Amino acid sequence: TKFMDWFEYIPLLSDIKEPKNIVVNLGFNDLHSNYSPNKVFNDFKKFLKMFKELFPNSNYYFLNVVHAPGFTAYYARENELNKLIENFAKKNGLHIIHNSEAIANKQEEEHCFDIDDCHLNPTGYKVMKKLIIENLK
Repeated sequence: TKFMDWFEYIPLLSDIKEPKNIVVNLGFNDLHSNYSPNKVFNDFKKFLKMFKELFPNSNYYFLNVVHAPGFTAYYARENELNKLIENFAKKNGLHIIHNSEAIANKQEEEHCFDIDDCHLNPTGYKVMKKLIIENLK
């Protein structure tokens, strides 16, 4: 999904108990749908505002956008979005999980992507899972 997709999904969550933690892994599909990093960042802020209105006491964790080997043409845009979100997170007490760096490091020793060089394979998801668990402690 993309951040904008959640604008209609978030209100549907109003009946659930407020979660302690919310982990978000979005941004890649937004950029790869040819939206600019600034457009995606604005959608991110709207997404966060809507979630915080619904779940004001939850802790928010954002996985940064992972660089997929099959899409090197997007690296600069992904870096720009990651920096925009990270700077915003630092100023607003949000947590960033540095997924991209961890996957890139693991990628040096073992392939982390499916055959499409876009989606993570089980190895890539293990790296992601470990990072999430470490950050939620």
